[in-house]
Amino acid sequence: MTTKQAMPRVALITGAGGSGGIGRAIARAFASEGIALALSDVRRDSETLPPDEVATGWRGIDSVADEAREAGVEAESFHCDLTDLAAIDAMVARVIARFGRIDILVNNARALMGKDRAPVTELSREVWNTFLAVNATAPFVLMQTCARHMIERGGGGRIISTGSDMSKRGRAMG
Repeated sequence: MTTKQAMPRVALITGAGGSGGIGRAIARAFASEGIALALSDVRRDSETLPPDEVATGWRGIDSVADEAREAGVEAESFHCDLTDLAAIDAMVARVIARFGRIDILVNNARALMGKDRAPVTELSREVWNTFLAVNATAPFVLMQTCARHMIERGGGGRIISTGSDMSKRGRAMG
C-alpha cells in the first residue's frame, strides 16, 4: 500500500458543534468509518447556547472533536465566522495545512434561527444579509474552494450540502 493510499480520508464539516445537531451525527458516522475530521462552527458564547448545552458543559466542536478522538480518528476544531469570506479561505487553508487534504466537504452550517422570524416588512437588512451569507454565499465559496483543491490534488472528492425541511415548506415566522 502506498503512502497516499494509507492516508485516511479527511472531511470538513461546517455547523458541527450542536449537541443534538445533524453535523454531530455526520461527524460520528464519519468517525466510525475512520475518516479524519475537520470540524467547523462559529464561536458561540453562553448566551447563544441552548440551556441543555450550558447545563451539560457542552463545548461545541471541541466536544465533537473529543468524541471523534475517543473513536480513534484524528479531529481538529476550526472556529469560523462564515459571514467573513477571508475567514472561510483561511480556514480551508488551515485544514489543508493540518491534514494535507480535504476529501469530503459537508456544508451543514445555517444562520442562527430566531432573528429571521419576523414579517418581511420588519426583517432588518442586516439579519437578511447574515442569513444569505451563511446559508447561500458560504456554501458556494466552500464548494468552490474545496473543489479546486480536490481537482488540483487529484483523486476526486465529495461535496454534500444539507438543508432543512424549511427549504421545501414555508410557514409563517418559520
